[in-house]
Amino acid sequence: MPQNRASMQRLLGMAIVLGCRPAGDQPPGPVDSAAPHDTEEPPEDTGPFDHDGDGWTAAEDCDDADASVHPEAEERWYDGVDQDCDGRDDDQDEDGHGVEDDCDDTDPAVYPGAEDPCDGQDSDCDGTSEEDADGDGVRLCDGDCDDMSADIGPHMEEVCNNGIDDDCDGSPGSCGVYGELSYGDADFYLEGYDHDYVGSEVTLLDTEATGEDRLFAGAHAFNHPDTYERNGGIFVYAPPYQAVHPPSDPVVVGQSEVSPYIGAYLGEPGDLDGDGYEELTLTENWRANYDHAIVWIVDGPLTGTVMLEDHTPTITALAPGGDDFGDDLGMARDQDGDGDDELLVGNPWCLLADPGCLYLYKGPVTAGISEVDYDVKITGEGDSQGFGQRVEGRYDLDGDGVADIVLSDPTYEPDGATDGVVYILPGPMDTSGQIADLGVRVTAVRGDSELGSSIFVDEDVDGDGLPDILVGGYVDSTVTTHQGVVHVICDFPTDHTDVSIACASIYGHQVKERVGYHVTGPGDVNGDGHRDLLTGGSSSGPSSPYGKLSLLLGPLSGTLSTEDAAAVISGQSGASLPDDLGPLGDINDDGFDDFFFSSFMYDSFAGGVFIYLGGSL
Repeated sequence: MPQNRASMQRLLGMAIVLGCRPAGDQPPGPVDSAAPHDTEEPPEDTGPFDHDGDGWTAAEDCDDADASVHPEAEERWYDGVDQDCDGRDDDQDEDGHGVEDDCDDTDPAVYPGAEDPCDGQDSDCDGTSEEDADGDGVRLCDGDCDDMSADIGPHMEEVCNNGIDDDCDGSPGSCGVYGELSYGDADFYLEGYDHDYVGSEVTLLDTEATGEDRLFAGAHAFNHPDTYERNGGIFVYAPPYQAVHPPSDPVVVGQSEVSPYIGAYLGEPGDLDGDGYEELTLTENWRANYDHAIVWIVDGPLTGTVMLEDHTPTITALAPGGDDFGDDLGMARDQDGDGDDELLVGNPWCLLADPGCLYLYKGPVTAGISEVDYDVKITGEGDSQGFGQRVEGRYDLDGDGVADIVLSDPTYEPDGATDGVVYILPGPMDTSGQIADLGVRVTAVRGDSELGSSIFVDEDVDGDGLPDILVGGYVDSTVTTHQGVVHVICDFPTDHTDVSIACASIYGHQVKERVGYHVTGPGDVNGDGHRDLLTGGSSSGPSSPYGKLSLLLGPLSGTLSTEDAAAVISGQSGASLPDDLGPLGDINDDGFDDFFFSSFMYDSFAGGVFIYLGGSL
């Protein structure tokens, strides 16, 4: 025990001596090359080492800690490990698209955006099946637009107006207006109630300043539900005009026991006070007890029902009974540059005297004035009683920036025959006088034509960018008795002339066909880039005793016949047509213009407006 204690004391003494070595002294042995003041890391060992023993050095192996990973290892796809060190784990076919968006990662020809031939394989990975799911013999890639229905495909015939693209031509619904048609072929119809006479006259107005026209249909025998009197009324239909019956209440109702023909005379669209809302203009002409005729202006916007008896008449005719004041109402686009349109009022029997006259009342028009408070008055020629029966003033025909006035006198008789005449009055209309001194006369070539029985402006038939004039003479007998004619006047005449200047003339081909009784430009009905023409008469002789309409497709030039019509719409017993007709524009946005015609005799005088949608053949 004493010996062990002595040994421990010697060892402790040596430890004390070593622990107290001076700071500058170094222990014996080799010197460390990495002095404490050197901060650089030693270089990485990239030598020819194979740490995982798989036969591949660290420089060749993308994971030298895993012997199952090396350039010759078998790739196990989509496990998140790149076993063969080629940088891919989810693009087996090397087409640049991983398994997340490649619907077949074993085929380099299949990937999103690849060309997709109709070969039974979804090469572009859009999920579209190339099988014939409905068994109709046509696959989606072959043009079947609905492979879940065997009744739909490019091999099927289009079913008109069912809202389905049956033949997969990209245009569902309408088949266009072709062949022999009738009321029942209309795409939509707007029907009145018993003895309303809906459709006695029709106009399109944007009274709400929405940019969309609403259809105003006169019902001049409307039976008011409160008074049970046939005061007359006007119904309004909003686009796309697919209602069958009108709203429960008309937008305008005539005065009790006074005005049974409200709705028989409706004016053209225009903004008389410059507020952005178009006004509804109408004439109360056939009044009880032969009272004075009245022209009414109903300001937009229109809300609720307007009872005329609660309002002050706008313009009252001076002469009672028999006066045709307001027989036609037109709008002259701003003639004086103040931003307001002007009101045109025709009176074929002006102040119960011959000839007729046309009045201009500058907008805005103040209510409570008389017929003689006009701003401009134009009188007709001779002793005819038809001047001012048709009037149009919304279009600039000569390109000078001011709208011109077109009006007619179908009773014009220069040589004892009822030739008829159309006048063109260059705008601005600011001077009173006789029409022959202020305007240009275009007469019929053949007597007894009643040229000007209808007029329509704003149909650029010749493609010069300016509106043309369509003018009808429904008793023209150039071909056969009262076959009728429509002339197209393309160039603005600068002097008195006749219809031989027409760029196109369309004649009827049957006895009493009465072409030109009505005429309109329906627009481009078949979408070929050319404006078309629609005309007809309310009684078209033995072949069409209830009237018919003929649609001729543009371009129109030279002498044509209704035998050239692409479509003929015939009336039916108890419902002659038309009472009015006109363009609607493209109401269903399919690229084809649409049109309407009306018959107030339809369905026991309930009346109706019939809408036909344009389309390709």
